[in-house]
Amino acid sequence: MFRIKLVRETRDGRFVDGNFPTGAGALWIAYEEVAFEPHLRSLARNEVKEYCRVRQWQIDGGETAEEKTANETKAVYEAQARVAGTNHKAATPLSIAPTLPHQPDNYVEETDHTGRLGFGGHELRQSRRVEAARAEARPARQPRVAPQSNNAFERTSALAEREITRVELAQERAHLNAANPPAREREMQRLDKVWARQESLRMKARAEDAKMYSGVKYERKANGPFTGKLVSQGTIINIDGEDYVEYRVLTKPSFF
Repeated sequence: MFRIKLVRETRDGRFVDGNFPTGAGALWIAYEEVAFEPHLRSLARNEVKEYCRVRQWQIDGGETAEEKTANETKAVYEAQARVAGTNHKAATPLSIAPTLPHQPDNYVEETDHTGRLGFGGHELRQSRRVEAARAEARPARQPRVAPQSNNAFERTSALAEREITRVELAQERAHLNAANPPAREREMQRLDKVWARQESLRMKARAEDAKMYSGVKYERKANGPFTGKLVSQGTIINIDGEDYVEYRVLTKPSFF
């Protein structure tokens, strides 16, 4: 199975967090949502899988910054050769290093005194075996021109991946619910009680913040000289040539 997982780091290894997704299954994304590098966009899904294996082997072997670009190019060709040579075979384990196609038993290797730097910084001799392997891999890649069948296979694989992710999430939720059902139920009951109490206080506050009597509306003031009191709108009146503002205040009866 080949799946895509997000990690909290940049390409050069720096840690980043930001808007990193959370929750079960959030780290796994669909293959179609991945934005590949330009040199990987033409590869099929199984070729990308082999490319990742080759690149991991190169990095584990001690890749330097100067070798990175050349190794990426070599990894692309190696991935295509693997898929072309093992199209009907089982997938190669991740721990196995890149290998060349098998040669006949009577094949005799002839090497010269020149060397060439290969995958992971190891020096591979330039021989007829390398050239013969390349010549054998080239025609094998020619029949791989079936875009419709490949597209159908990719769509089927993507649907299968999404279904697997959905089932895994459902199983994890069921496991969590089965592991601690009493605590979950108690928490839900507590939240329901808190919500009901808040709603009752809100409704009670709405009923007590305003009163109507004889066509006059009394509202509870939040500030001013009548803070907390039910007060009507002010009315300007004139007494002995002086202007006053008349308010009506509602209070409950008190006995002294």
